[in-house]
Amino acid sequence: RDPSIILSRLPEILRLTLAGIDSNDQSKTLRTLIFYRNLVMWVPVGGSANLPNVYESIKALDRGGADGTMHVSDNLNEVRYSITDSPIYKRAFESLPESSVFFQASITTNLDGPDVDADTSMREAMLTMSDWSLAFLDRVYEILRAAGEQEKVGKGHSGVASRHTSVDVAQAKNFSRIMKETLCYFFSSMDDETFVSALRSVTKFLEEETLPHAAKDASLLCQAVASTRFDLSGNGDCVTDKNPGFDALMSVLAEDLEHRSNKSAIYRLRCLAGAVRFAGR
Repeated sequence: RDPSIILSRLPEILRLTLAGIDSNDQSKTLRTLIFYRNLVMWVPVGGSANLPNVYESIKALDRGGADGTMHVSDNLNEVRYSITDSPIYKRAFESLPESSVFFQASITTNLDGPDVDADTSMREAMLTMSDWSLAFLDRVYEILRAAGEQEKVGKGHSGVASRHTSVDVAQAKNFSRIMKETLCYFFSSMDDETFVSALRSVTKFLEEETLPHAAKDASLLCQAVASTRFDLSGNGDCVTDKNPGFDALMSVLAEDLEHRSNKSAIYRLRCLAGAVRFAGR
């Protein structure tokens, strides 16, 4: 009903939840990634886009239009939230202590109608997300470094990895899936300026570090960077398809491959494989 309740607390939420990306606790990390995945699906990372007025949009709906949608009822949200207009409900909220997570500084204003500063709250949240994005990427790099170390520790004296159970394999696949989805939504929700900063951070990480034992997760990072940004320009049949993420990764990962060790070359080729997977239209 009133997103500003969450948006006003977003800076503190982001600051506190960064600790949830913990290379020593996969379960906690998984839950934090799911939270971030859901968050970036709704709140853009950076930018100051013109936001639609939801209340006006609802009023402007053409109920008689034949757009292929079955119209069941009117005023669904108004009916659902009619209880919030009750004086008993408002007094109950106003009596809450400030320490309660449900406490609202101006319950009457929030419940009586849309907040005139809703757009400002959203834009501030978007800028907060932009500042948070680089810190989040640093945490992702820590996960990749730790994955490589754990894989090396898991190998015996013969250099052969210890046998994994079916449960371990299922957990690893689920973690990789959530990681990929989070990163894809993360990069796709960025504005151009934030994407450039994030891309610079990723290319620096790939250029300075080689993590052969974490090649799979590193390739997911490259896949997310290269599959979420396209620049189409041209007229008619002459269309130029540009992918700034893939172009930047290609120049780093393909550089001097013939002069690198086998492990380093294979690592970069696996990262390139991830980058090219969905890099085209």
